[in-house]
Amino acid sequence: MNISITEVRIHCDKDQHVLEQLRQSLFSSSNRILVIFKRFSRILIVLAAVVTIISGLLTITVGLSQLDGVAHALREKRTNASRWTGFYSSFPEGVVNMAELGLSAESDVIVSLKYSENDHTIDGYFHSDSFCERGFVYRNVLLQGTPSIWTPDRLNIDVFEFVQGYTVELGQMRIDRDGPQGGIITIVCREPKRCLFTDTLRLALSPYLNEDELEFHCPMSLSDGDPSESFRRQE
Repeated sequence: MNISITEVRIHCDKDQHVLEQLRQSLFSSSNRILVIFKRFSRILIVLAAVVTIISGLLTITVGLSQLDGVAHALREKRTNASRWTGFYSSFPEGVVNMAELGLSAESDVIVSLKYSENDHTIDGYFHSDSFCERGFVYRNVLLQGTPSIWTPDRLNIDVFEFVQGYTVELGQMRIDRDGPQGGIITIVCREPKRCLFTDTLRLALSPYLNEDELEFHCPMSLSDGDPSESFRRQE
């Protein structure tokens, strides 16, 4: 069989064309793979950045929580706030030198103070039979204050009560304690026009006084009527 040169060239051209198509196909496939790899790499970089940011935020949150705990501890150490806690009265049972303390012997006022470590506040109440005589429903009214690191032995308090679902402000007072041990407190009215007590009170820590010994409800004969009226009369 005779094959002309022309036919050989035709076959060669066809083979070269097929090889060129194959080369272009391989090049196109490699380009697609490269594009996909670049996109995937970008996604990985973004995900890594997101993970890093989230980790950083969690670290900051934990750090702030720890700092908050440290701040509470420092405030407690500076103010000796927990030593405010206790019952105070003009007749502290077991105190042998009571007469030397200069207490308000004629007053039946009892003060309950309790320090809260969570929010660094002191909550409590004043207890007295005189509240019943003035038309109050209960023998106690509530108080709250925040110890200051600048004046650790002085506590400014708000006095209030809840009446028919509303908070009724009764005035502002100040409690000073004699020294960091807090054994003696002096109660001073900061608003003379809205003062619960006519005189400055001086009371001592009563370690044996128990809340179970206190009566809180006023007799009906003294507190009968609209409870909000008794508070309006104090304003």
